[in-house]
Amino acid sequence: MAGRRNIIPTSHKDYCQVIRLEGQIDNAIEIWSFLDQYDPIKSDTDAILRRAVESYFGAIRSLQTNFFNCGIDLARGTSNLGGFVAMMNEMFFARLPGDLLEADFLWPRILWLQNLQCVLENENLSIEESLIEGWRMFLDPEQGPTKHNLCYNIAEQSSSWHGLAADEQEEFLKCFAINADMVHGLPGRLQMPDLTDPRARKAEELGVFREFALSRKVKCLDVNHPSVTAPTSEVSICSICHEDLVKEEIGSSASHRPVETSCHHVFGYSCIRNWFSEGQQTCPMCREQFTSVHECTLEELLQSCDRALEWMDPCNQFEVRPRPHSFLDKLSLLFRPASEIREKVQAPTRRELEKEKEKLVIYGLFLTRDRLQAVVENDADRFRQVVERQAQVFARRVWINFINGTRPDYY
Repeated sequence: MAGRRNIIPTSHKDYCQVIRLEGQIDNAIEIWSFLDQYDPIKSDTDAILRRAVESYFGAIRSLQTNFFNCGIDLARGTSNLGGFVAMMNEMFFARLPGDLLEADFLWPRILWLQNLQCVLENENLSIEESLIEGWRMFLDPEQGPTKHNLCYNIAEQSSSWHGLAADEQEEFLKCFAINADMVHGLPGRLQMPDLTDPRARKAEELGVFREFALSRKVKCLDVNHPSVTAPTSEVSICSICHEDLVKEEIGSSASHRPVETSCHHVFGYSCIRNWFSEGQQTCPMCREQFTSVHECTLEELLQSCDRALEWMDPCNQFEVRPRPHSFLDKLSLLFRPASEIREKVQAPTRRELEKEKEKLVIYGLFLTRDRLQAVVENDADRFRQVVERQAQVFARRVWINFINGTRPDYY
């Protein structure tokens, strides 16, 4: 089934709505997510509201995945109620499994998403203003998600938001101030003033896990596994590889150092780590289920990054042009009026885009690794250099995603 961007001609003025929602709004979500993954959580309320933003942005993206990509335009697809109901029955409900057809949340969700689409596509509002208006709708106790409990933990999120003082709400709303000026200042927004701050280091750890998990180009990092300790029993051979264990390596950073599981079986660390990385959560000897989680150090995480990237090509051919033609400068152009973007953006071929994007993903992982090393070594200058390059790579990736989401004619 043809998606919305394939139905509306790119030369038609209505295509500006595709540029705005599938392009500009989606860009803003990408930028927020990139900043959030490295930003230390300040309080329990801050954590709750950040997860609320994730749910809110998930609702926005469901417009595209569940409706636009199937040719359903909730706001402009029909001119009357009867036509709207007929369109939804034919193009949406007909695709659902039978057990969902009677779900009482479907119509409230659809009608709320219809209102949200109208707000986000309102050309009288800036991107920032439309995101804020949609956010207020999302957490309004009298509207869709909160009123009908359409999202996980929405009641707690709404309560936390409305429990803030007016000035606290205004401060939080600054996270939606995503515009050309903000894009130009992206490297500064990413920098951490104190690399020894435990909160900053924890945020860095979570950011690394998230970046590698989203890449889909390398295996997952292998330090996120059940806990192991220094052996308290006799050390002899590894029960997995049957190689001798070296007692003097206990407590060291040696790859195959002896470690003990909670059920008191002893293995070489690299062997039990590989066992866990294959998805196993039980002891290979007695099959006891593990529940406690290993708290890895940043040094261990860095070593895990190196193992994941060992056979990847670092692709050092990425060139950043100086201003005013850097990738951040180009990305900032995408916050100009949608009509200007529709007329001026040039779309390369799909093959060129996909090839470049794949290289950028891999190169971005190497930068994530280098950034972590700078934190481990408390090297602020190196950290700053990596962040500046990371921001340029990210900007180029978002530009490519914009073309993917808004230009059907590049195929």
